This record gives sequence, C-alpha cells and structure tokens, in this order.
Amino acid sequence: KWGSSPNRSYVLNTSSTTKLRFVVSSTGSNEVKAWSSSNVLVANVWQHIGAVYNQASGYLRLYLNGSQTGSDTSHSEGVHDGDRDFLIGRHRTDESQDHFDGQMCLAGVWNRALSDTEISALYHSGDPLWYDEMDTIDPALKSNLVSWWNLADNTDNHASNDLANHNGVSTGSWTWAT
Repeated sequence: KWGSSPNRSYVLNTSSTTKLRFVVSSTGSNEVKAWSSSNVLVANVWQHIGAVYNQASGYLRLYLNGSQTGSDTSHSEGVHDGDRDFLIGRHRTDESQDHFDGQMCLAGVWNRALSDTEISALYHSGDPLWYDEMDTIDPALKSNLVSWWNLADNTDNHASNDLANHNGVSTGSWTWAT
C-alpha cells in the first residue's frame, strides 16, 4: 500500500543493490525505514523474508531466513490508512518499473506483530510452509492472520487466499513458478 505522497501506508521491497527495505508512514507523507545490510539477497536461492511493525514498541524489523537483518526503533505513531491497493510483487500502481524480479510462493499478512520466535519458526518450518501445516509448528501463528496467499496456485490466474478472503487478481506481465 504505497504511492506518492500523501498515499503512503507501508511497503516491503528490494533495492537495486539486493538490500531489503521496509517503510511505514503514519501521515501518508512521512517515511520511517528499516534497511537490511548490503547485498543480503542471493539470486537463485530460496529465502524467507519477514517484516514486522510493532506500534506499541515503536519498532520496524526486517528478517532474512529467520534472523533480524535490519531495524528502526523510532516509529510509534501507527500506519496511515491510505487508499492504495495492497500489492504483492510490485511497489506502486502508478509506476511500471517497480516489479519484483524473481519468484514467490507464499505471502502472509497478520494484524499483530509476530515475535522473533514466530518469524524463526516460519523460516525453519521448511520451504514453503502451507497454511494447513501451520498448526504443526505453532497453532498461535494462525492468530490474527489476515491473509495467506498461495502464489503457486494458478487457478484461473488468481492469487488464491487460503482464508477465503482478500483474493487477488494477477496483472501485468508474469508467469507462474512451478
């Protein structure tokens, strides 16, 4: 949910230098960023990426393969409820060059901050963790889970949501990973 000011809410994306970036805005115009270390992403290798915002504690955290790789501890104002669509694999709806160049198999969104332990459990569960397998590692992971998209299910060119809500429509130039 990211656009030009004043339509910013949050974004998790990559930079051209293979860094991860997680940004949150409380006003729709301001930005609080958490950056990973340089060159953390490796081409052609399965990796688990997580981003957590905890308003009560005021932190943004980035995770790669179950370990924290970046943070910011100065944001406790909340997240702006902008009017942009929620996008997976794309940065903004108004720019054609902001597509993720890679493959994704799953994406999940919670309306609570996951703990370091929960992020680690998601990563160590294997590649990938399907929705119906969450109970085998930690039943609490389904608590406050808003959406869990199986991006490997290409039924009718839709990104299916295993929670039967928030289904998406595939747009642009893409191919399903098999």
